[in-house]
Amino acid sequence: MFSSLKNLFIKLLPPPYLHIAFDKGPRNKPTILLLHGIAADSGTWTHLVDRIDLEKYRVVGMDLLGCGKSPRPTHIEYNIDDFVKSIKRTVKKARIKPPFIIMGHSMGALIAARYARLYPDQISSEYLLSIPIYHKNQELHTKRSRRQTDLFLKTYDLMIKNKDFTVFTFKIARRVVNIFNKKVNMTLEEGDWRGFSLSLQNTIIHQNTINDLKNTKKKIPIRIIYGNLDELLVQDNINHLSSLSNLKITRLIGVGHVVGAYFSKKVLDILYKDTLIS
Repeated sequence: MFSSLKNLFIKLLPPPYLHIAFDKGPRNKPTILLLHGIAADSGTWTHLVDRIDLEKYRVVGMDLLGCGKSPRPTHIEYNIDDFVKSIKRTVKKARIKPPFIIMGHSMGALIAARYARLYPDQISSEYLLSIPIYHKNQELHTKRSRRQTDLFLKTYDLMIKNKDFTVFTFKIARRVVNIFNKKVNMTLEEGDWRGFSLSLQNTIIHQNTINDLKNTKKKIPIRIIYGNLDELLVQDNINHLSSLSNLKITRLIGVGHVVGAYFSKKVLDILYKDTLIS
């Protein structure tokens, strides 16, 4: 009985507020909400924020649950709806007036797609960068995409089952990446493990992003932007979405998964063109 009451109490707890890493630009201009990916924080957006016209946009970056300076609650499962609930509560606290532009990178793109599906009236447009779409619907797969998807999902499962190796690998990867780009902030420390492993399991592996994109009640303009060198994407899974009338896909040459300087420049070029702001 005590356990049941405890579980009920936990379910009634409001989602925690997220840490707002930056809030720049005039509040009377179009707002862009930036959502980073797994094992990262809002430092993901450094190159983009350095280049954006802050006289014409308000830009807000939040550290997601379990990341950066945001809370690491132990009572949640870090599924996509947990992320959405905490973002929605923080959006209200930050007085972000809808409709706003939502832009996500990697796992943040998955979360952005779900947010737009649940709260379409709050969103003016979606920008989904390096979105890792994996699904298990065999009817939608090509032979190549099935093989690639299975490989990614098996790799992620092995990462979850081998904590020490995964943490060590991230430390090495961070050192290598920082040789070329010191502004990239990849992080996975001991205290981050629960949030990381559950996010990987419950938000990335067990995702329903294709349905989120197809079933948003309001036809919000969606732009998927990814690089041809992105090592975490299954291109055929993205191409499957090209039939959606409200969705455009942009493939950048010479770009990988990380939001570096060139990637950021191309994203802003597209954003300015889409919103008719030069």
